[in-house]
Amino acid sequence: MKTLFKAVYSFLTHRLFLLLIIVFILFYILVMRLFELQIVEGEELAKAFELSVVREVSIEGHRGNIYDRNGYPLAENIISYTVYLNDSVEVTDKNQMIHDLIDVIKNNGDAIVDEFPLRQTGDGFEIIGTERQVLNFKKNVFNLRYTTLLTEEQIAMEPYEIYLFLRDQRFSIDATQYTTAEILDILNIRYAQYIKRYSKYQPEVIATNVSHKTLAMLEEKNDVFPGVSIVETPYRVYNDAPYFAHIIGYTRKIDSERLEVLKPLGYTAEDTIGVIGIEKEMESYLRGYDGAQKVEVNNLGKTMLVLDNIDPIMGNDVYLTIDRDLQINTYNILERQLAEIIVDRMLMRLPNTREQRYILLKDIYDSIFRYDLIDTRLIDPKNSEGQSRIHNLMITTKEQMSSYVINEIKSDALPINYTKYGTIYTYFLENLRTEGILDKDYRYDENYVAFKKSQISFQAMMFEFYKANYFILPEVMEDAKEDEVFEYIIKFIEEESATRYDFTKYIYLYLLDREAFNYYDLTYMIIDFGLVTASEQDMANLKSRRLIPIEFMKQKILNIEITPHQLALDPSSGAVVITDVDTGEVLALVSYPSYDNSRLVNTFDNNYYASLLSDPTSPLYPRATYAKSVPGSTFKMITAIAALEEGVIRPADRVLDRGIFTKIFPSPSCWIYSQSRGSHGSINVIQALEHSCNYFFYEMGWRLSFNEEGNYSDAYGIGVLADYAGRFGLDSKTGIEIGEASSTLAERDAVRATIGQGTHDFTPVQLARYMNTLANDGKMQELNVVDKIMDKSGDIVVDFTPKTIIENNFNQNHLDVVKKGMLDVTEGSGGTARSYFADFPISIAGKTGTAELIKSRASHAIFAGFAPYDDPTVSIASVIHFGYSSRYAALNSKKVLAMYFEINKEPENYTTSNILN
Repeated sequence: MKTLFKAVYSFLTHRLFLLLIIVFILFYILVMRLFELQIVEGEELAKAFELSVVREVSIEGHRGNIYDRNGYPLAENIISYTVYLNDSVEVTDKNQMIHDLIDVIKNNGDAIVDEFPLRQTGDGFEIIGTERQVLNFKKNVFNLRYTTLLTEEQIAMEPYEIYLFLRDQRFSIDATQYTTAEILDILNIRYAQYIKRYSKYQPEVIATNVSHKTLAMLEEKNDVFPGVSIVETPYRVYNDAPYFAHIIGYTRKIDSERLEVLKPLGYTAEDTIGVIGIEKEMESYLRGYDGAQKVEVNNLGKTMLVLDNIDPIMGNDVYLTIDRDLQINTYNILERQLAEIIVDRMLMRLPNTREQRYILLKDIYDSIFRYDLIDTRLIDPKNSEGQSRIHNLMITTKEQMSSYVINEIKSDALPINYTKYGTIYTYFLENLRTEGILDKDYRYDENYVAFKKSQISFQAMMFEFYKANYFILPEVMEDAKEDEVFEYIIKFIEEESATRYDFTKYIYLYLLDREAFNYYDLTYMIIDFGLVTASEQDMANLKSRRLIPIEFMKQKILNIEITPHQLALDPSSGAVVITDVDTGEVLALVSYPSYDNSRLVNTFDNNYYASLLSDPTSPLYPRATYAKSVPGSTFKMITAIAALEEGVIRPADRVLDRGIFTKIFPSPSCWIYSQSRGSHGSINVIQALEHSCNYFFYEMGWRLSFNEEGNYSDAYGIGVLADYAGRFGLDSKTGIEIGEASSTLAERDAVRATIGQGTHDFTPVQLARYMNTLANDGKMQELNVVDKIMDKSGDIVVDFTPKTIIENNFNQNHLDVVKKGMLDVTEGSGGTARSYFADFPISIAGKTGTAELIKSRASHAIFAGFAPYDDPTVSIASVIHFGYSSRYAALNSKKVLAMYFEINKEPENYTTSNILN
């Protein structure tokens, strides 16, 4: 017993026993804890258990707002929901997940951010952007650091080849599982993630400003979309967008090229920057500074806990000198004026006169079809008898033309009717060019010229092109002979070109040009398609033939149901600048046509941008600050001041207008002599400005060209004119903050330069400063469009006070003489603008001008001036490109000034009987 007791005691006191007890206790604790975790709290912990990681997430600093001079917001931010996708979260089938995510967003009426430059066109693919942007895109596609590392083969790759490379090799997207449009959507996201693959912790923006419906659905399905998060972010809003687009510009996510430059300033790949306009030029003030959050996220990318927070800093606000209401009303007046010019020049047939620059009704319909104002694919015989006739004639003509021309192409006979079918050959050749089969230089080849003259056949021309290596053929045809190449071309024309929608459209245009359609049928069709409206009375009058198609069309154009921008005929563009004479502040800066910059911010609309780039009216072009033109007779005040100041004429001196100025050769003539063999007689400076007598100013140019030695020198005369033009700011930029073109002064032919012809080139904003300087008796100021910068506390950060650059000490009597001449332009008995301002209650000092740039097109119409004459408060410059006559620019200026001074209001309803009487 004693031995047993000892054994038990020895066991209990052994160190191993004690260790065993400790192990048992620990094991018991572990078992109990596991029981608690798995049984007691298992269900809750299973839901909550997710792998967590600490990340730092950027919080976007709100960009500053942009206001007009009265505090109206032109650009502001609203709070919206943005969908992000974190690429660092592993997904089994990333392509399918992205496809499903896009589906949810689009099915709820929202759009994905699409800055992917590769697009699908009607017949293929294209890469949108400048040559540099395209190369930069290819550099990213092939994972190269610099564009200079691209091989010739990579540079030459067609958009479709790039598409295949990205689809099949880069991102392994199953082409059998998705449509091309769906694949492009997936590529859009995958490419954006790919170029940021070294910053996986930074999520990619998938959609902005999404609806609450999308928000709820994505939150509900967060397990289906790992890595997706939704964050409240600022959303940029442009109010009254088209009226201010050229001034405000827009923002966009920073590209790699600008990022390299701006990195030292703290910019990252996620930042948004101003691209053009105030958004760009005031970037350093508008920019908000990002804050940061240190957050704990789970394995699905969802934020679980905010660990630390650094608040973002809001950007400063920019206040412009622009008056919102004045800007909008001026834009609308200019658009209406362009419409009135179109209507005023509209005819059914060209008159039997020397003047042939008119707009025919068929030209209007050509624009409607050419620029897709209606979708001609929807013209259906089932819709109406009129559409049936239009459609059937197109089908018949298409079959006849394609059959005739293709048969002729196959034969070796000379084209027997190039005049009738010439444009169809051009269509087929251009298709070969756009498809990359035919080199663009074919158009300059002597054989093409010979073909157009019916000197060689199409077949012979093709063989000559083959010899000249104009064809770019597939690899399988590298060793093809002439006959095989010709067969390949014929097959392409028959199976591709002749079956495309573009060819159908060409047939419509062909028939419109020949007026083969009934205009009543066309009128009913555009009404049916909703392009224009028609009242019951209109329909009744059309049916009874009391209202004819051309008059109906004029009404629609005057009512801006079809805009000058849409028609893209002359005139379809113009600019108006209004400035404050005292301060140099720009009150209105209008460029027409404009665009909707709200479609290029937040979610960049690539398709819309592509349409702007291809628009024949160039709506992206800020005409008020960049469109240079010859000033025409508006330059004559410079010549008058120079002549008076240099003493080559006194205010009371007269010059006899002899019609033709024979002191130089070739000899120019006065406009009145060219028109009617007339003369202005013996006139002084005031009368020369009033009548806009070219001869008088030719004489001034002649006199100003005699140097100090008394010798005639054209260069000396040009120098004098340049000196005085510079004193009115026409040799430099105006200082306006949104960027502008440099002016150009004539470098030869002093005599013609005096009337604003030659190589003078000024922008509308430069003409406005010129008028400002005249109104200020020679004091030349910078112009500005930015008034001040204010922080969020309301304190002024920067005050943009215009600077006086030159205090010209002109003889006041000389200035008064010139200004009196400008007054007589609008009020004198022989004033060139008298009839337009005859009933105007405020005295206007102004000058009309016309500028011919292209002989085949109408002249530019110009009016520049200031008001009131006795105590000027505003200056104005109106330029209507290809506007036919300066009277239209004068009329436009009158309407703008009437609106500014609240003299009268335009009638609400326009008819063809109350315009341009």
